[in-house]
Amino acid sequence: MGFFTWTLADRPAQYDKSGTDFLQKCKLPYGGRGYLVAPDGTVYEEKDYEGYGIFDGRDAYDLVVDWNRGRIQAALYNKTRHKKVEQVFFDLAKAIDEGRDQDCPGIAAHYADKGLCGTYMKTDWKRCLGIEIACDEMSNAMLPFPIKITGARPKRPYKDLPASVACQ
Repeated sequence: MGFFTWTLADRPAQYDKSGTDFLQKCKLPYGGRGYLVAPDGTVYEEKDYEGYGIFDGRDAYDLVVDWNRGRIQAALYNKTRHKKVEQVFFDLAKAIDEGRDQDCPGIAAHYADKGLCGTYMKTDWKRCLGIEIACDEMSNAMLPFPIKITGARPKRPYKDLPASVACQ
């Protein structure tokens, strides 16, 4: 997986002169300090962000799946309006939304064994599903509980922060 960075929910998102990329001052930089804010008010601090979505040992992409449980299929259907989504993600989302998490490793293995997705899905299926539902500019903002990352300890509650925008 590549480097994942995000706009910071506590700074106004501003584009560069070309209008195609965000200014560095409103993005979480490699090696920077960031705070992942959860819908329940939990804050995960990362003092030295390495670009993989890990905050205080917790995977933001696993967490976004947990936060949106029961709504993941709907998020994927919304995403299909602007981007293709592989069937494996719909099958994983259905299992999660129905509370059948224990079926997900088997679902991922089935697709991987048929060569329809990478073998990494066998162990990283939840992270991959989180990346699928949150890692593009439109998808994260459409989630009921999107990823929100700040550059300083948050002063506002989760509900008052805008969704961060994936900008890797």
